[in-house]
Amino acid sequence: MFGKIKKSAFIVAFILIISLSVSVFAAAAGNSKVIVKFGDSALDMSVRVGDENRLYADSSVLFGALDATASYDSQAKTVTAVSGDTSVAFSLGDYSMTVTSAGAARTIDIDAAAFQDNAAGPIYIPVRYAAQALGFVVDWDGANSAVTLQSIDGLIAQSGATYTLIDRYLESQKGFSAKKHAVSGDFSMNLSFADLEDAPTVPMTINGTLSGLVNQSDAEMNIQMKTNASAFAAGLAGDEEMDDQDLMILSLLDDIDLNLIMNSKTGMLYIQSPLLTTLVGQQTGTWLSMDFSDLTSDVSLAGLTSRLQDSTSFKDYLSATLKELCLLDTGASAQTIRDTLALYSAMFGDTAFVKSGNDYVSTFTPDLGSDAEGLKMNMKTTLKFNGTAYAGMAIDVDFDFDGQGSMTMGSTADASGNGSVKLTMEIPSALTMDLTASFKYTDTAQAPASQPPAGSTIIPIDEMMSSNALSY
Repeated sequence: MFGKIKKSAFIVAFILIISLSVSVFAAAAGNSKVIVKFGDSALDMSVRVGDENRLYADSSVLFGALDATASYDSQAKTVTAVSGDTSVAFSLGDYSMTVTSAGAARTIDIDAAAFQDNAAGPIYIPVRYAAQALGFVVDWDGANSAVTLQSIDGLIAQSGATYTLIDRYLESQKGFSAKKHAVSGDFSMNLSFADLEDAPTVPMTINGTLSGLVNQSDAEMNIQMKTNASAFAAGLAGDEEMDDQDLMILSLLDDIDLNLIMNSKTGMLYIQSPLLTTLVGQQTGTWLSMDFSDLTSDVSLAGLTSRLQDSTSFKDYLSATLKELCLLDTGASAQTIRDTLALYSAMFGDTAFVKSGNDYVSTFTPDLGSDAEGLKMNMKTTLKFNGTAYAGMAIDVDFDFDGQGSMTMGSTADASGNGSVKLTMEIPSALTMDLTASFKYTDTAQAPASQPPAGSTIIPIDEMMSSNALSY
């Protein structure tokens, strides 16, 4: 159960099949009677149906309908359209498109290449991918052989939802994140097991502190942890004797010193610890690095972390999020986008909150459908205000895994960022886990590091794993 949930959390993209060359495709593509509509109005444009039953349209006409400015580079054989701070480019015969938003470019694989019948003819591009790249959803009406394009911003406006309460939170967060902060905190975890055969006889405990610096894009942290790893391992081992290597590793696990640097602009995470350098057989002071985008496929970490900071309102954030969804899942239907919009409205729209004194409380129980395999979830969001000024937030989430386990998570934070987190998990007749943490922010003039010091030895984690560098 938990394995499936963990696996699903990391699946954020799918692989598209690349097939025929543009010459074969162009020969196979035929004229079509499919109608392309913008809202309720039919567009006067030549369309074609080709491989994968993808609908193509004359790029100049389609981009014009989408209110984008198009240009063609005959040397690169690439047509590019620009709308606001977003552009999309298609090259003839290339099964990918390049989308640039707010200065960040990425290439997305698609199953349909742009083509041109002859040097003097129009350039045909896939309608769905071009529209979604520029912030439009695509509806297919099979009964009437019609494709309807509608802007995501238009869908948001039509929903009628307002987000004035969340906007107050965003305004406060923008002011908070614009400053440099020193952060400090402590945490503890206790993991205990049921009295079963071969189960650990000693609970696992971890107690630690954290301290460091954060700003809008970077975080530099030191984490100190005290554990009972040796006692826990001894309980597992029973009468089995541990060798010197095991005892050495356990001694390091008893007292962990961990340094972290995270750079959201580059998506890089750097880790340094005597424990890790011993495990990989490297000299003291070596840093391990990981590109966070590797965990999120096409998701831009910089985009995720800056989206709320750059948004002037929750509607702006919602618009950017839904447009991102269209790029992550290029097969996303218009109904998927509408359902996601309705989900956000049900969680964070003004009508989702009920006033309680100076607070506003939203309760949300989503229908997770048959694919959830009995999983149930409840979420409560409390926005705290002092008059009209944002004063803090609390979020409580409960999960029930169809009688096979439960988990509760609660977090609070005031307008200054100070707060706490509590997590409890239970698997009946197996284990229970409790985790608590508290943290505090203070203003500082000191900025965090965005990468390890010059001259440091840095080893990418993926290279280390592929070379089987672990020394134990």
